[in-house]
Amino acid sequence: CKFDQTNGHYHLSKEAAHTYRRILHSGDATGKEIERTLIRHLKHHPNIHFFSQTTVTQLIYDQEEILGCHACVKSKQMIFRGKAVVLATGGCAQLYAHNTNPPVATGDGIALAYDAGCAVQDMEFMQFHPTALWIGAGQKGSQFLISEAVRGEGGFLRNDKGHRFMQDYHQDAELAPRDIVARSIFFECQKTNAPHVWLDFSGISDVKQAFPTIYAQCQLAGIDLRNQWVPVSPAAHYFMGGVQTDLWGKTSLKRLYAIGEVASMGLHGANRLASNSLLEGLVFGHRAALHAQQMPPLQKSIPPSVLSNTVVNQQPASSLKKTLQKLMWQYAGIVRTESGLTELKNQLQKWHWLEHVSSQNVPYREIKNMWYLATLITDAALQRKESLGSHFRQDFPQERAGKKYRLVKTRGGSWTKAWF
Repeated sequence: CKFDQTNGHYHLSKEAAHTYRRILHSGDATGKEIERTLIRHLKHHPNIHFFSQTTVTQLIYDQEEILGCHACVKSKQMIFRGKAVVLATGGCAQLYAHNTNPPVATGDGIALAYDAGCAVQDMEFMQFHPTALWIGAGQKGSQFLISEAVRGEGGFLRNDKGHRFMQDYHQDAELAPRDIVARSIFFECQKTNAPHVWLDFSGISDVKQAFPTIYAQCQLAGIDLRNQWVPVSPAAHYFMGGVQTDLWGKTSLKRLYAIGEVASMGLHGANRLASNSLLEGLVFGHRAALHAQQMPPLQKSIPPSVLSNTVVNQQPASSLKKTLQKLMWQYAGIVRTESGLTELKNQLQKWHWLEHVSSQNVPYREIKNMWYLATLITDAALQRKESLGSHFRQDFPQERAGKKYRLVKTRGGSWTKAWF
């Protein structure tokens, strides 16, 4: 990868809650550079085949052993058989009305694993990025992310009156942990009755060169970073919860692995540090591949399947998705309460008909996956009566003293506390 250098040495950046400069970067598009490099190599690999416009609809399993999966490939049903299946489907921030994720980040991999009997954990921990570009009151769906590196390089947050307010909330000001910055913006907006705050780039020299992608995106929105503040607000960004794995990416089901944001091994705790997820993807993607290679050949054959044509609710899937996103943002967002989460749980229970949706019905299968995750997040958030990392309960604002635990659940089972 082509990482930025100064005088022949790598230029390292510092981000929120970091104690020193340690982040390799490629402008403000490091993830894109890593992806570009990997894909260039993969496309020339003789043993790798790509299937685009493909949705995995169901994992195929027998006695806690994964045999392969059903998939819809350009509207055609196919079966993939393999000695190992690796889930690398990303997160689920699309559960929320305001998020920074692409449209496909609906938690499908977590739902597929949970449906097959896999254990999931840490489902209450959704990280809200403090600074997503705010472009209007009617804005919904994915928002452009203003990188945390901006604040690491000298960007300031200001309220509607121009006051640099983060110094009022935390000693590290703009470089406080993400959850604190996001909540501070939330409370500051309530205090000033404003829909957003402002990000001031004036402390950064040559902002166009330092952050070319952000500069170009703001230009499209009619904002010139060199002499204008940028309107920003928090948005759902990264999921610390997911499919429970060990340090080799192994799940609780034989031959099934999970890597990246779909997985939860506890690496990110209750509040991921910026840029650690790229490193996680590289390290544990590699480790899962090494372990999967050692799996013995698959002996079992794929059992015959019966495709169901279950009648679904007449409400369009797109409408259901918007309703779910709105509910999650309102009741399971940055600040949570017992009453709000209980109301959300009651609302979600009305969607139980999704249990019977055919796995082959792709649009409604996506809604079913989102409903699974919304229910799990809500239940876990109700269970954890404390504030910890990205999970903030206004009715329990303090962190619980003593030993820590994580909440773990398998389908059909109850939540259990895994102490550590």
